[in-house]
Amino acid sequence: MKNLLLTTLLLMACTPTQTKIAAVSNENVKENRVIENSKTYISIDFAKTQLIKDTSTYILIDKPIAIIILPDSTWSNQQQKELGEDGWNEIVADHDYYQSDAMDLLEKNGIEVKFFNTNKQFYKFIKSDKSVYCIDKSKMKDKWGLILFNKDKNPVFWNNTSIEDALKYIYSK
Repeated sequence: MKNLLLTTLLLMACTPTQTKIAAVSNENVKENRVIENSKTYISIDFAKTQLIKDTSTYILIDKPIAIIILPDSTWSNQQQKELGEDGWNEIVADHDYYQSDAMDLLEKNGIEVKFFNTNKQFYKFIKSDKSVYCIDKSKMKDKWGLILFNKDKNPVFWNNTSIEDALKYIYSK
């Protein structure tokens, strides 16, 4: 019962504010969800920053992509301490399952999924109209999921159990 409660609380914390968890089955990891506005992704304006000019501090993104985002070790260590090893391992397994499904679907639809193993602080997205959208990765230190970007839209953050609506909205697939 404790694991069920912890799983529910962490999923609620990790999912967008538009999604409410109604029930979680610990046996099958199935969810009954009520989705408001049918969105499983959120704006990342909270991490937006000014235009970055120093090329040594950013990764340039100029094509449709899904970027894997991991929380920083401080956040992960705190969560593991609070949840205990078994609870944390269950959360990690559930997250990995849903993210793996999402990455498979993205790749099947021709969307590159990439993890950037770098210490650069910023992502600089170039849109089709040549406008720039910069993200400060330090403002996403407690985020765990995917940044979804298509050149015609601002990037968004996804961390949920289903990516179909984001795939339609972001990539028109």
